[in-house]
Amino acid sequence: TSFTVVKKGLDGRGSITGFRSYDEDILFTDTRDGRTYKAVKAGDLLWMRSNLAWNGSGLPYLRYDVLSDIFGRYYTWEEAQTACPDGWRLPTEADWSALAESCGKEVGADGSINGMAGKVMADIYFNDTRMWEFSRYVKLTDETHLSALPAGYVSLAGDDASFSSMYKYAAFWTSDQNDDKGILKYIYRDSDTVYAGQYDKSSFAASVRCVRSE
Repeated sequence: TSFTVVKKGLDGRGSITGFRSYDEDILFTDTRDGRTYKAVKAGDLLWMRSNLAWNGSGLPYLRYDVLSDIFGRYYTWEEAQTACPDGWRLPTEADWSALAESCGKEVGADGSINGMAGKVMADIYFNDTRMWEFSRYVKLTDETHLSALPAGYVSLAGDDASFSSMYKYAAFWTSDQNDDKGILKYIYRDSDTVYAGQYDKSSFAASVRCVRSE
């Protein structure tokens, strides 16, 4: 069975609805800040069901700390390497491949996974606005229960931070790298593909989902 929860943020001025709780959910607490997360077994690993919000590094959306409760924080690849709680870690590209295989999907030569996006996307609303806009190309099933939401990403230049593509993209770092680029997986609202991308390790910030062995 499952049910929908309402998550408050913005000092009570906003909320997110449609985030479903499941009997299989596992609760754990990040001892660094006391924040509680839900996790679910997907493939052979436990995956966090929401974006990491630890404030030891990274940035909250629009620099408002209260929004961390809803969207998590945005970390550079370098920050993401040490951001996960004790016992947890960043997923590898191989972990994403195993997740895809558990859903009967194959990974392309470029790391993309066709037909996978809808299986990790949740039909979530923020302040009554549907976060993933309707697309005839994507059926949102959240089969994996990862409940990805389109929090966008951040481009950094010195002390300046440009927050982009809220409601359009979800982007998650992996622990893998290619020379001076970190590798991430990302989803676009009008495509049912989970893509692989390479971005600067220190000037591009994205969301983090942590994993651990059960």
